[in-house]
Amino acid sequence: MVVPTAGAAFDPVGVAAGLASAASMSAGTVLTQRWGRPEDVGPPALTAGSSPRAGC
Repeated sequence: MVVPTAGAAFDPVGVAAGLASAASMSAGTVLTQRWGRPEDVGPPALTAGSSPRAGC
């Protein structure tokens, strides 16, 4: 549980990072649904391959 103090404020860099990560996840979900998963790649391999790229 996070209990903010009276002087608490949003960090603009943190807000921007949160919005960018939400946009990245949304784009990845939409593109995966549109293009589909390659037939010779299972869900664990797809996740293992896309996770490092998402962090870049």
